[in-house]
Amino acid sequence: MSKDNKLNHIGFIMDGNGRWATSRGLTRTQGHKEGLKALENLIKVLAEDSSVKQASFYCFSTENWSRPALEVKTIMGLLKDFLQNDIQKLWENSIEVKIKGDLSEKSPFDNNLRSLLLAVNDKKLEEPKLIVNLCINYGGRDEIIRATKTLIAKGLEVTEENLESEILQADLPLDLVVRTSGEQRLSNFLLWQSAYAEFIFTDYHWPDINAEKYAELKDSFFNRDRRFGKV
Repeated sequence: MSKDNKLNHIGFIMDGNGRWATSRGLTRTQGHKEGLKALENLIKVLAEDSSVKQASFYCFSTENWSRPALEVKTIMGLLKDFLQNDIQKLWENSIEVKIKGDLSEKSPFDNNLRSLLLAVNDKKLEEPKLIVNLCINYGGRDEIIRATKTLIAKGLEVTEENLESEILQADLPLDLVVRTSGEQRLSNFLLWQSAYAEFIFTDYHWPDINAEKYAELKDSFFNRDRRFGKV
């Protein structure tokens, strides 16, 4: 095992809610509901893992708006319910939540949901035991473009160091990216942050993830040799 194997920041591409539901004769809506339960349960598991400082979850990409209108409406409804009723439990357990993605006025969110998302980013905890990044209306390329425009607006040179500072801010680079449901691609998820991450692609769908499967993911990660471009 490499001495550099530290799991400070783990990212999850939560794929397969619809396929999980279809394989069981359920609706895709039921799949998304189970996916949200899996997310909340895994956050609890991660919060008890003292080595993990941050966890990022790919909830809804900039491309996902092109899905069928009913499915988008369902996902937005689940998100609104979570923000109104469930997120308080995370804060009470010293878990800070950040929303990553385009929350500008030109974003497709309705005004009420956009206000709820912005309010989450205003909630800061003094000593969180875990920071959870929810990537919503998020795209890795879009993030890099917006960061570049910000540097230009500030009159700063667009360098790797300045982009790193603007994109990461208080975040940590990703150590491990996990994608469920058998697909093996990043799909525009945290491209800058994933530069030296390890990757694990699982055959099981997102709603099937649990504490035991997380333990298996950790075992796989800690048995890898991370060299960061070195010999």
